Amino acid sequence: MTHSRLLTPLIESLVSSDGRLGFDDWGVTLVRQSDTSDRPLQGVLSAAICIVAQGAKRVLLDGDSFDYDEDHLIVSSVDVPVSYQLIRASVEKPFLCLRLALDPARIAPLVPKVFPGGLRSKSPAASIGITETDPGVVDAAYRLAEALADPRDAGLLAGLAYEELLVRILRSPAGVRIAQIAVVDSAAVGIARAIAWLRINYRQAVKIEDLARLAFMSVSSFHQHFRAVTAQSPLQYQKALRLQEARSLLLAGGVDAGEAAFHVGYVSQSQFTREYSRYFGQSPTRDIFLVRGQPVGAGV
Repeated sequence: MTHSRLLTPLIESLVSSDGRLGFDDWGVTLVRQSDTSDRPLQGVLSAAICIVAQGAKRVLLDGDSFDYDEDHLIVSSVDVPVSYQLIRASVEKPFLCLRLALDPARIAPLVPKVFPGGLRSKSPAASIGITETDPGVVDAAYRLAEALADPRDAGLLAGLAYEELLVRILRSPAGVRIAQIAVVDSAAVGIARAIAWLRINYRQAVKIEDLARLAFMSVSSFHQHFRAVTAQSPLQYQKALRLQEARSLLLAGGVDAGEAAFHVGYVSQSQFTREYSRYFGQSPTRDIFLVRGQPVGAGV
């Protein structure tokens, strides 16, 4: 039996019911989910790769659809608001995956070793990509999960398995996209810096000039690169963050639409309602009613 086939029972044994098991020191999360949803959910796809052991999931961004399954892994180079939907899963065969957060500090030392001649391009690629799953990547992912699950091996073998997994991913067709986030003078790093600021300060009024300065770019170059990476303008990106946070507040209860709108930075409730309805396809009240009837997913 190959490691690829072993990854499924390993995740099932470690995550016995729907949910997640995180090994935070390594940025590794094991995911199990058995309930599909009738309509897409919304969330932020973080900078990570997801290696599927069983099942299939779909991510939607600006009209483009990205499906990943046992034969295809998904790579996200920056945090980006998306819609997502589990498309193949059941109680008997739940969706199982290993998610690895992409840490530029850990990737950077490996880039010159994997790309001794330098990267072919420093222009940022689109944030989301799908590539065929390399058996070597799955083997390394299995060894990493196995080591992390055993306290005796976590301190001795996890580091070796982690580095092997990163090297194999950097050698894959997705390698350049991942390497760009760790190369200091690449445009991808500048865009990631601006995105990190927006994630923290999404309630504040945004000046594009300030974001461009943060990314060390001209305004026109910043606009071009930001849209190339996220498929959105900076203001559209901020709006998505605000609306998703407002929805989370409404789902948690205890606030009405007006309070949620004010909390995320809107000064006009009518504008908030219009933009919420356009983004989620329903008014806030109707949307929350429908979402509460859906299975609670394990996230993107």
